[in-house]
Amino acid sequence: MDAINVNELSDQERYEYLLNSISENSELWLLQARPGLFAMFEDKNGQEYIPVWPNEDFASKYSEDDWNDYQAEPMGLAELYEWVNELKEDEVLIAAFPNNKSQAIPLDPVEFGKHVRAHRKSSSQK
Repeated sequence: MDAINVNELSDQERYEYLLNSISENSELWLLQARPGLFAMFEDKNGQEYIPVWPNEDFASKYSEDDWNDYQAEPMGLAELYEWVNELKEDEVLIAAFPNNKSQAIPLDPVEFGKHVRAHRKSSSQK
């Protein structure tokens, strides 16, 4: 599925695409300026988000705009499962799979980790 088609999907369809990709590749993608410094944004209420993408191509498209100094970096599942608890403690939400209109799916990080685990488990049983 190319970027144009994916950007036209509903939030639910984009989220399913993200979960499928994470399950298949055992990783997700973020933008990182240097170790430990990831691209983040906040909404008008001051809520902070960290965006995640299903693959390098989607993440890299964002590094061309607001985050020029950031590189697309993969994160494995073991690191993700540890990291979601830190995000929860820091009150940072996941912005799942932002599209080209900068619309993302806001998720509690621990719930996101649970969704990834459940999806991988159900995928492996098929």
